[in-house]
This record gives sequence, structure tokens and C-alpha cells, in this order.
Amino acid sequence: MIEFLVQLLSLGVIPGVLCSGYVFLSKLCLGWETKASPATRIFLPVAFGFLLWSVPLVVLPLWGWYNSWGLGLAGWIIAGIWGPLVVGRASWLRGYQMSMYGWGVLLVALITFISGLLFYTESMHGGIDQGVYAAQAKNIYLTGEIFKPYPMDGLDGHRYREFVALMNKSGLYATKGEMTVQFSPLYPAWMAQFYGIFGHFGLFVFNVCLASLNVFLFYGLVRLYASRFFALVSLLIFALNISQIWIARITLSEVFAQTFIISGFLALGISQKCNMRRLAYVGVLFLGGSFFVRIDGLLILPLYMCGLLTYLVLVHHDGEKSVLMKSMHMGGMLGTLLVVFGGGVWFYYLSSNPYLQALLPTLKLALYASGVVLPFCLVVRKPSISSFLQKIVSRKLVWMAPALIVVGLAFYGYFFRPYIEPFATWDRGRLMDTRTFQEDSLQYIGQYLSLPVLGLAVVGTCAILNRIFRLGKDIHITIFFVIWLGYTFVYCYNPNISPYHIWGSRRFLPLIFPGFALIAAIGLQWICSHWNLQMNRKRWAIPILSFFIGYYAWAGWPLSVTQELKGTVAFFKEIRNKIEKDSLVFFSATTRFFEPLYLGENLRVIRFDMNNPRHIELANEIIANDVKGGDSFYLLTNSAIDILFESVEKVTIPYEYTYIKSRSKPLGWEKDKSRFQLHLLKMRGSFRLPNSRYDNFTIGHQKIEGIDEEGFFQDEYADGQFFRWTTGTASLSFPMEKEYRPEAMSLSIIGFKAGGCRLRVSYNDRVIYDDVLTIEHTILDLDIPEDMPSSDRGTIQFVTETFKPSDYNGSTDNRDLGIRIKGLRIFGSTQVP
Repeated sequence: MIEFLVQLLSLGVIPGVLCSGYVFLSKLCLGWETKASPATRIFLPVAFGFLLWSVPLVVLPLWGWYNSWGLGLAGWIIAGIWGPLVVGRASWLRGYQMSMYGWGVLLVALITFISGLLFYTESMHGGIDQGVYAAQAKNIYLTGEIFKPYPMDGLDGHRYREFVALMNKSGLYATKGEMTVQFSPLYPAWMAQFYGIFGHFGLFVFNVCLASLNVFLFYGLVRLYASRFFALVSLLIFALNISQIWIARITLSEVFAQTFIISGFLALGISQKCNMRRLAYVGVLFLGGSFFVRIDGLLILPLYMCGLLTYLVLVHHDGEKSVLMKSMHMGGMLGTLLVVFGGGVWFYYLSSNPYLQALLPTLKLALYASGVVLPFCLVVRKPSISSFLQKIVSRKLVWMAPALIVVGLAFYGYFFRPYIEPFATWDRGRLMDTRTFQEDSLQYIGQYLSLPVLGLAVVGTCAILNRIFRLGKDIHITIFFVIWLGYTFVYCYNPNISPYHIWGSRRFLPLIFPGFALIAAIGLQWICSHWNLQMNRKRWAIPILSFFIGYYAWAGWPLSVTQELKGTVAFFKEIRNKIEKDSLVFFSATTRFFEPLYLGENLRVIRFDMNNPRHIELANEIIANDVKGGDSFYLLTNSAIDILFESVEKVTIPYEYTYIKSRSKPLGWEKDKSRFQLHLLKMRGSFRLPNSRYDNFTIGHQKIEGIDEEGFFQDEYADGQFFRWTTGTASLSFPMEKEYRPEAMSLSIIGFKAGGCRLRVSYNDRVIYDDVLTIEHTILDLDIPEDMPSSDRGTIQFVTETFKPSDYNGSTDNRDLGIRIKGLRIFGSTQVP
């Protein structure tokens, strides 16, 4: 009952967002609704509500005062006060008749929303950004603050620096007294609020809600520059490409940044068309707000200055009043943007100072570039200077120059861009010997959006340059156009992200993909009007719409209908439920499980390497100082060596999930499954170094700390068991106690070359088996000669024939494989001295 009441109170943020966004926008910008389309009138206030409520969601967790139900209660109060006003002012909706295009936009939004709900990703793995965001959101909800205390006092001291170094391998910074999460806490704070409302489901559907909102906002933006049909085509490009669909289902901040950026350009577009100065300020607040969501929003500042300079050169001054209004308009926007970005730098300084310091050179470069452009903006505000410059840029050769540059760069980037420094830093995704993924950025954009979109964007770019430079029309698109071109150049030059998986398209999501969709629609509209195809729209409209829908359905299969990582929430919940409250947990497993437990489940987790004797020594020191006598502590690991530790209780927790396989190139996605066994040992006393007697203990089937090996491929799992393939020569070497003598071994083999395989097995360089295997599932019981010399190590070697699976049954596996080992056990006796 109490949990339901907390959720109900937390829900108040949603009506609070709706009411405050509508009322404040109406008060700040009187009459703005009369200049906007119906979709914009409804959904821009919603986005503005998110912007307003981001202020407490920035401040409260920063000072440790966040509380989901308290914030929701404030929302209910605001809704109770302003709700009737909102309903009364929205009376125009009662008589509104939705057009065919309106139904189309609604259908696209519903597809985004419903598919997101059905196939959301339980993205809680640590070591990758989406897991860091999700874990930070849960930490904010559970603790009310963004900083994470160390699991024990004094862990940040010099003595335990090795443990802390492991703990901050990804997503965390070790700072004095507490751990600092890498990214801006604004987006996780919003997810924390939705977690308070819907539980774990809220973490994953927050982006789904934002992506659906962005459908309406983007359509409103395109309608400023294109007719309804071409705006619908643009919307299909924007909303149905697989990258946009995927990003909506995973806990990454690009969708939230996209909301603010699109809303900012939408408000700016309306204000510039209708000369509404305050709405322009709102637009710049949106753009500045994206910096609080993602630190790469700092690029907006210098690019905005460049766009402002271009606007001031091109804008016509038709009278003294117009000159004054436009000057105040631009000056006000500039001031607002500087205030927002100044506050943003201070925000990062307080919330994630190490992250800010790491990016300080880039930030300084952006500020220097802005400072260089600013004086030119102040100079060209003078009508005499801008009029003189207009005469120059309106000449045919002048406006054609940037058009030719854009066409040349597009042609160069798509076909000829060479593999040279500073791009030669990765060796993934090469299409030929002279290109890497960075050189192929434009090609990858073309594959995500389709090659016709790239061509139409080039046409649209030339059409815009012609209209704003030569004809002096549609000047209001200038700022958006310049910022989009700048972002595209920067991230095509170097996306600064590894290309594997669809992850590699993230940099293009907030602005570049929406810009391509908008500019391509303008290009398509220009072609149709130039070729006089408007009269035959019914004939060519269906093929155009069918092409984009069909292409995105093909390009997104099967990723668009796959729920990745399903079962992850239940997996971490099961681990948390098996650990006693406030118990110390020593963690020696893969990174993907550390952050969700330490941050997300608020457990006292210390990461260490249990195969390192120094770490065992330090862990025992911590246990002696921090664990009361008789109390238990835990060891959490995915290594089989845990069986050699003495424990009070042991639980093995299986974990299986579906995922999309990594690719160095877009499209052609394939599904796969991954399986883990995580071992949780409840222990008392202290750690004892693992016993080196591997008697009656399965080895070879997976990597085990303490055993040296060569010639094995990665762990694999099927039918409830681990196994591994060997190469032509493989070996296992393990330590032995002085009193222990191995007597026999049992080797389980479950695969080899079709038709039979010759195998030779040696123990400490003496051959104990040499024969041809013919039965696929074979267990070899082999004796170890009694006259073997004593040794402190035992080494088993396998020498086999090899084969390539690709030679059989159309397999794509080109590995040279030997035998498939299910496991090896050694049996012996302890010798009495």
C-alpha cells in the first residue's frame, strides 16, 4: 500500500510538466499559439515543461535532497492550481478536425510508442554507457543524491588504490570521500523520477515517451519549411530509421538531448518567422538545456555564433523599427545562450568535475571559437555593413561557392576519403585497405537513412543556399542550417566512438539525423516543384512513401523486433535478494555486473582480483576491520575457481539473454544468446588462498584463474554446459601441492572433425594417449604412469588434426578447430611423507 502511494505521488510530475509548460509558455510568449501548427501548440509546451522541471531535477540530487514523491507532490499541487486554466485555454481542440496528414503523424508516434513498449531493452549492464545511466538513475532514486559513498571508510586511501582502480574502470571516477559518476546527472534524475512511478519499467520507457514526443515536435519543425506531404516524408526518415528506433529503447541520453534541440529550433523558427523575441529566448534556453543533458552540447555555442553571424549578414533591414527589433532579438538570444552555457560549465564542475577536466581542452576550443566569431556578429549588426555584405553574397558565384564545397565534400567523403592520420586509430569496419570506420562515417549515415536521403540532402543544401544567399528568402532557417552543417562536419570528421553494433550511430542522433531528414525533404520538395510534379502527386506519392517504409523495415530487421537483454532486471534482483542487508560483497567478475550492483542495487560492493595474493591479503585486512566477528560476507564471481574457496553457503545464479551481435558495419543484424553462471558464496572468517589441489575438479571447459593455458578459443555455452574448442595444439598447466600425486584423468570430448580425428595427449611431456577418435561424444579415462617424476606443476597437452567449419554445411566459421572439450578431471591421492 505504501509503495503504491509513493508511486501515485511521484506520478504528479507528469501533470505538473503539462500544466507548468503550457502556462509559463503562454505567459512568456503571449499569442504564440496563433503562429504555430496544432501539433506544435500541443507538444511544444510539454517539452517546455520538461525544460522547467529539469531545474529542480538538476539542483535537488546535486545537494542530496532529491525525493521522487516530494517532487511529484509539488506536481499535483501545480496541476490542481493551473489545471482548469490549461483546460479552458485548450478549448480550440474541441472543434479541431484532424487531416489525413495529422492521422499519419499520429500513426508514426503510435508505432514509436507501442514498439518501444513491446521491445524495450533492459539495459543495465555495467561497463557501457547505457548501464551507467540506468544504475545512476536507480542510485539517485534510492539515495537522493548523485555521488556514491565508498562501500567502506578509508577505501579511497593510498593503501587500497588497486581496488579503487578496478572500481572506476568505466563510468565512475574515484574522488575524495565518494565516487563520482561520469555523466551529467540530469537525464538519470528524470529516469529516477519515472522509476519512482513505474519501477524498473519506468527506467526503460522514459526514452520511449520522449521519442514519441519528438515525432510531433519534429513534424512541427519541418512544417515551418515544407508542405505537409514532404513533412510527412521527412518524418518517416526521422522516426523509422533503425537508429532512432533503437535509441528509443535503450537508456542513453541522446533522445533527451534531441528533445531539447528540436524544441529549440522549433521555437526559434516560429519566433524568427513572426518576430516574437521572447519565444526566441525560449528557443535558446532549449538549445542551452541540451548542454546539461550531454556535454557535447557545448558544440552548439560556437556553431550558434556562426549561424548568428550568417543570419545578420543575410537578414533584410526594412525600416528603423525592424532594425531595432532584429538587433534586440539577436542580442537577447546571444545573452541567453551565454548565460545557459555559463551555468552549464558550473553545473559540470559541481556534478562531474573529472569529466569536465578531461574535456576541458575541447571546451576551451569551443569558447575560443565563440570569442573569435562574436566581434564579427557585433560589427555586422550595423545596417550599412550588412547591406554591403548582402550585395556581395547575393552574387551567383558567391552563393555557388559554398554549394560546390558541400557537394565536393559529400562526394569526397563518400567515395574517396583516404585512410590517413589522425583517423588511423581503429582497425574496424574497413571497406578497403585505405578506409576505416571514421573515413566511412558518411557511408554509414547513408546506410542508416538510405542513399537517396543523402542525395536529397545534398540537393536540399544547394536549394537552401540558393534561396538564402541569392534570393534572400527563408532566412529564418539559417541558424538551424549552419549548426546542422557544423555538427555533421565535426562528427563525420571523427565520430569518436567505436563502430561496433548500432552503438556507433549515437553521435548522429540528436541533430545530424534529424537535420538530414529535414534537408532531404526540402530537396525533394524543390525537385518536385522544379519538375512540376505537384499535379501528379497521387501517382508518385505512394511509391515514395512505400520506398522509405520498405527500406527502413528491411534495414531494421530483426533488430526492430528484438527485445535485448530481457531478464536482466530479474537477474540483478535475485542477486540482491540473496545478500543480507549491509553485508560486504567482494566482487571478482565481469565489469557488466559491478555498476548495476554497486550503484543500481546500492550494495556495499568492493571490486578485487581474487587471483591476486596481494588482493586477498588486503581483502582479509578489510574483513578484519569492517566485518564483526561471526558476521558473514560474500564473494561474487563468474569464475570456476570459487569452488576451491571454503564457504558457508553457495548459490549459482544462471543468466541468459538475447542480444544483437556486434558488427563493424551498419545493417545485416543477427540475434544471438549469451549465458552466464554467477556464483555467490556466503563466507565467514576470512579468505584463504585457493587450494592448489585441482583433484576431481572440472577444468578446460572455461577459463579458470590459477590455470595457465594456451591454444583454447573463448568459452561457449549450450544445452546447460560450458565447453571450448582447441586449436591444433593446446595445453593446460596447473600448480600441485607437494603431497599430491595425480593418478588418472577423465577427458570428455563432444566434437571434432567429421570422419574422425587423431588425438595425442601428453602429461608433463610423456604421451599417455595417441589414437583416432571416431565417436563424437567420447569420455577418455587415462592413467598417469606411476613412475612420473614429482613436480610442482602438472601440464597436459593436446595435439590434434584441425578443420574449418566453413568447409561444411555452409558455415561462416573460418576458425581452425581441433577438439571440443566439455571438461577434464584429474584424480589422485595425497602421499604421506
